[in-house]
Amino acid sequence: MKYFKGVIAEKSLVDFRKYDNSIDTLKARTEHVNGLVLDEGLVHEFFTTYFEKYYDVSPNQNGYLAEEDAVCKLLEGLGTYLVSSKDISSERKVEYRFWKDERDFKKSKESENINTSSMSSNGGSDSNVEIIDMFVDKKNGKNQKIVKDISVNKKDIKDIEELAFLQDAIDFFKSPKGIKHVRNHVSTILSGEGVMDDDKGILTYIMKNTEDYLNSYAKTLKDNQVLIKKAIKRPIEFKSVLKDEGVPNKLDVIDFMEQKDIKELLPFLSQSDLMSDIGILIFDLQKLLESTKLSPRESEVVEMYKEGLKQTDIAKEFDVNTSTIRKMESRIALKASKTYENQVKTYRDEMRKKKS
Repeated sequence: MKYFKGVIAEKSLVDFRKYDNSIDTLKARTEHVNGLVLDEGLVHEFFTTYFEKYYDVSPNQNGYLAEEDAVCKLLEGLGTYLVSSKDISSERKVEYRFWKDERDFKKSKESENINTSSMSSNGGSDSNVEIIDMFVDKKNGKNQKIVKDISVNKKDIKDIEELAFLQDAIDFFKSPKGIKHVRNHVSTILSGEGVMDDDKGILTYIMKNTEDYLNSYAKTLKDNQVLIKKAIKRPIEFKSVLKDEGVPNKLDVIDFMEQKDIKELLPFLSQSDLMSDIGILIFDLQKLLESTKLSPRESEVVEMYKEGLKQTDIAKEFDVNTSTIRKMESRIALKASKTYENQVKTYRDEMRKKKS
């Protein structure tokens, strides 16, 4: 990325990166942004001079234009800051259509043109829906890898009482005391009266194969633990992560309650393409960070990552070493994980109220 480090009219890039996420209305955010980029009602001299003297409009070797320029990224970020105001409601609907080849696409377009005249205004086409046609590139398909299943760890068991209850049962039934208890219970039932022949067969099998039966039962309880974790913590699970999209391999399953997961993802905040796995994930993370109360300096770090800056660039911008930036990342990740934990708790409480 082309990063401008100079000073124009006593301003540098960092002076315009003053996001205030405590402001949540469009009017207030507009006033805030105007205060940053305008000078006596006109665009600040920093931008007019930069685009006149320093901005290169010719594409680089990758074919990118503005999106590879830090100043343009800054302006894009300010625009996103405005449109993400809480009092803005969007009625925009997007429908993506995927095509194997251009021939099928042209046939469909011809068919649409023929049938358009016979459509009523409320008929088969919704004028509020924006259609985006995309072609599947089979020749340049990306390599995929198998990902790990979601597992339940000690922290999950500590956080969620339902998991702890099931874990106690699993530990008991796999212990010598638990095995003995089941055998004694089955023996008591078999020695009693009124047991059906079919039930006797099942109970006799359990008596002879108690450990195997309990191991199978424990596996069922573990599966239930995973389902409970998915329902309550709502981790993001990828079925096929694309290796070359920048997703760290160790993050096959993302849990926003985990500080380390959020910290690992911060450097990828600029990858917000909603047509990719990492883009969808980053979109969710950005929404979480917007609802997290960060300090002004922490917000600046987040915005710099959104603009595509690297950790070393951010350290130079603040005139500190990278270890200081890593500490700030840890604080950001901790605050965001706590925010998500509170959101999940609220969600669980609402679900319980609906059931009661």
